[in-house]
Amino acid sequence: MKKKKREENPFEKKIVANEWVKIVEDTVHGGWRKKDVYPRLFKWSRQFKNKIIVEIGSGQGVCSSKINFRQNKYIGIEPSRWLLARARALYGHKRRKFLGGDAYSLPLRSKSADAAFSINVWFHLKNIKKACSELRRILKPLGEFYIITANPGAYEVWESFFTRYQKKGKMLSGEFYHPVSNLSLNIFYFHSLSDIVGAFEKNDLIIIDIETFSVMKKDTTHRCYVGIKGYAK
Repeated sequence: MKKKKREENPFEKKIVANEWVKIVEDTVHGGWRKKDVYPRLFKWSRQFKNKIIVEIGSGQGVCSSKINFRQNKYIGIEPSRWLLARARALYGHKRRKFLGGDAYSLPLRSKSADAAFSINVWFHLKNIKKACSELRRILKPLGEFYIITANPGAYEVWESFFTRYQKKGKMLSGEFYHPVSNLSLNIFYFHSLSDIVGAFEKNDLIIIDIETFSVMKKDTTHRCYVGIKGYAK
């Protein structure tokens, strides 16, 4: 049977990967990550000791340095060979490993991870049910997860960052504005909160906390991110 092709991933293009590297590694305009994401990620990871923590969609690996990895082992999964190479060059360590793969096909044994997290990946995925199924497959029983993605209650804010874009059903694609470097192509899927929650619940992933946070524009009160924590049943 012919393997079904997954949706386009812009970061597998060299030009977009390089644009993303500039954005994430910029030391001036990375405020939302430094203020809102990295502290939450570190706090979540502090509970683990001598565990295997997996990141789904690890990009150029920066989050591997923002968790409590010295007491644990980290595995980053990334489909972009350009970002994967960057991660290995910048964050290579005996306790860190970076592997090629994607959210629909994680190159790990079933029930091999104690915990898993993902930052800004779920809204790039068309099939979040399949992604949740893979997340459940790799987690050990009671293994914990932390998924940070776009808050459905602030999708109009996200759309305002796109220029020269087109919409098709739930998908939005086009150029994405950022003060450091525009992404020449970004793809965004508008999943409702009930769809997101349902994808976890249908795969026996028990949600214990949902938090919205981070305001990215001065002219809005919308919290642009949602953090979902839970464990595998």
